[in-house]
Amino acid sequence: MYSRNEDIYIIVDAYSTGKSIVPLLINDSFKPICIHIKSSPLLPTSLQHNQSDFAYSLEHDGENVDNITSAIRDILGSKKIKFIIAGSESGIELTDRLNDIFHLLGNDYSKSHLRRNKFLMNEAVKEAGVQTVEQIVSNSFSSIIEWSTRLTQEAWPIVLKPVDSQSGDGVFFCNDALEIENAFGKITSTSNLFGKQNQEVLAQGYNEGGEFIINSVSYHGEHFPVEIWRIEKITNTTIYQYADLVDPTAEEFSSLFSATRLALNAVGTQYGAGTTEFKMHPKKGPVFLETTSRPMAGSPLAFIHKLLGYHQVSVMLEALLTPEFFMQKISRPLLSFSDDYYGLVVMLISDTEGIFQGELKSTFEHLETYSDCKLAIHHGEMIHVTIDSLTAPGEVYLLGKKEKVYQDYERIRADERNGLYRNAVIPNNNRNNSISGITFFENTLSSQQSTNLTSTLS
Repeated sequence: MYSRNEDIYIIVDAYSTGKSIVPLLINDSFKPICIHIKSSPLLPTSLQHNQSDFAYSLEHDGENVDNITSAIRDILGSKKIKFIIAGSESGIELTDRLNDIFHLLGNDYSKSHLRRNKFLMNEAVKEAGVQTVEQIVSNSFSSIIEWSTRLTQEAWPIVLKPVDSQSGDGVFFCNDALEIENAFGKITSTSNLFGKQNQEVLAQGYNEGGEFIINSVSYHGEHFPVEIWRIEKITNTTIYQYADLVDPTAEEFSSLFSATRLALNAVGTQYGAGTTEFKMHPKKGPVFLETTSRPMAGSPLAFIHKLLGYHQVSVMLEALLTPEFFMQKISRPLLSFSDDYYGLVVMLISDTEGIFQGELKSTFEHLETYSDCKLAIHHGEMIHVTIDSLTAPGEVYLLGKKEKVYQDYERIRADERNGLYRNAVIPNNNRNNSISGITFFENTLSSQQSTNLTSTLS
């Protein structure tokens, strides 16, 4: 009789949300044999998988796929591979290649580059009939400046970013040629979040409207909208303020997922998790930003489970392990939300830099709608001024009646304005660490971005 214990489960780059995959596979009667593959030796040491989750840990040299394939076959013996999935953005291309080599269910390998290169994916999605942003990719800042002169005023500020990173890494909002030149220099002189040197820069025109993240799971080209997040950011920055779920019965949910389905098909996403970003232009409707074929980074899975009864990783595993149940889920209508059970993800925003001497969790636990928190900063650690999601002190999850949730949200922001971070730090090298001086933003944000951030927090 066949047993799942005869299978091998492979996760490439089990970082961020990818760390949750193996624990969700385990139950009282089943402990899977799992292999972890690090996709490249260039990945920064800060990216670590939970080694105790895996029976084997391998490292790809980043070039010769035959070596890693041979290592996998040596481990397999007579066992079978149940699946190979990417836990993080950096693992997508190797995952696609290995699924192709081992003849497993996976995304279209011939379109693998479309799921990593943001310029190429936008071109493919535009070809599929989805509205996209104006864009150019170049290794010359003068070419980008020349391109920018042909844009209308509504396309400004122009966004510059690496072609293949994530989490707001290396994203700049530029208001003029000088800012374009400065941002270009900073991007091309550094490596992206995954240790790869940035050779080219992607420049995209700005589009007004609310921003949305659509988390999906696919099986055999059928796509299920697990959740759609409405994202509130500080204007013209990559600093998140909060996020909430869009009601599945809302008109914008339907239009966003219809456009997402086209985008996923265009880049060859047929299996597994997908995370897609759109802006909802007030006149144009959904405008595509980017998509990728892995779970949403930093996803608050336990919080989402409280709201929906499932989350993206659990649905992804359901599709891969019991596709018949997944197909039943797709056929059932999604239910409307209730204002009596409303969830909000609050991104914390630091206005200071130094050694943090406080304790954040106790600050939030007394809130009436407090559910949980995920903190990136603890007592005795360095806290930085928040300029993107990577420098945020953490997140607080609120759950309850919608009115009460937003009252608690305002309390959190009031605590921040009143010195939650400023009053609990030892200044770094005696620098001016107050946001009022904007000292820390001048080398990272434009003057307009700094103004937007300061006005939000003041």
